[in-house]
Amino acid sequence: SSAFEGQWVQNIVNQWGLAQSGGQRYYILDNEHSLWHGTHRDVHPNGAPMEEVRDTILNYAAAIKGVDPGALIVGPEEWGWSGYLFSGADQQYGSINGWSYLPDRASHGNMDYVPWLLQQLKLDGRHLLDVFTLHYYPQSGEFSNDVTTAMQQMRNRSTRSLWDPNYTDQSWINDKVRLIPRLRGWADTYYYPGTPIGITEYNWGAEGHINGATTQADILGIFGREKVGRYQYVQTH
Repeated sequence: SSAFEGQWVQNIVNQWGLAQSGGQRYYILDNEHSLWHGTHRDVHPNGAPMEEVRDTILNYAAAIKGVDPGALIVGPEEWGWSGYLFSGADQQYGSINGWSYLPDRASHGNMDYVPWLLQQLKLDGRHLLDVFTLHYYPQSGEFSNDVTTAMQQMRNRSTRSLWDPNYTDQSWINDKVRLIPRLRGWADTYYYPGTPIGITEYNWGAEGHINGATTQADILGIFGREKVGRYQYVQTH
């Protein structure tokens, strides 16, 4: 429960002090909520609807801030393209029944999932989310050890999905992802303008090959040029 987690935060503060005094600065709110029905199917077999994630974010963020008001809350940490647009409830439903009608989305004015979350967090009025973050995994097989010429060229191209408004992603996404401008636009439109953004998990693969190294260098350069406020590299999955 959030009360139990609040005790953990209190223990951290007791050990290292408040965030504003050099203690723990960031708290990331869980991980990839819209995949819980798959990754945590033993305890959460049903896809999480929009309200559940909103209420959980507000509940746990308030518990953290109640102990350490200067701590920075980071989220919602959704996994990728489908997780930006569709709740876990709709992703589960769509995978079984098809994607032409998604009941959770339909009951929320057909809004994209993450913008709806941001709008609801702003309506709460407490400004509990400090850094707006998502994950991103390219979907053409880049996060693998494939170093064929075709895949190396795909890695080189697909980083454009992070920023280029004219680049159509060549995977099943088949859309202009423009992820960094998208995050910034969503934050400015639905939350608080100027909110720091971050891409806290990603992987373009081939980490033992020069192609993976040059791709990673390109990504870090993009983050710097585009002034991404908060990010870290994490290898997962």
